[in-house]
Amino acid sequence: MKRILLISSLIVISCSAVKAQSHAGAQANASTTAQTSGPTTATLSKTDFVAKVGEMTSVLNTNNADAANAKWAEMHQMLLTELGITKHNIFANEATKAHYTDIMLQQRNIYSAMIKLKGDLITNKAAMITNLNSFAATID
Repeated sequence: MKRILLISSLIVISCSAVKAQSHAGAQANASTTAQTSGPTTATLSKTDFVAKVGEMTSVLNTNNADAANAKWAEMHQMLLTELGITKHNIFANEATKAHYTDIMLQQRNIYSAMIKLKGDLITNKAAMITNLNSFAATID
């Protein structure tokens, strides 16, 4: 009887230790992710975004697909940053929640349209530029 009790206790202790380690690891991973991709602390000015749209327009007008894809990578990061900022603003203040929710819906729709166009930036350059300018208009 004592052996069964001892074995049961050891199993419970070892399971608890494994669970605690996996929980600590998950928290560490979440913390690292939040630090590296936490858009809530990021800032993005409308002026910077509009300037980058101008750069993207210039690159697209050269019909250089490689340069356009490289510039898209920069634009995409800015888009994700702004979506994160808007999401943070939704939860930051109850008084402005409805306003930022509307902006988020607009931004997500525009972003979704751009993702569909990014496969061939040169062919879709007019629509891409229009969408980038529309997205810029949503930035506070």
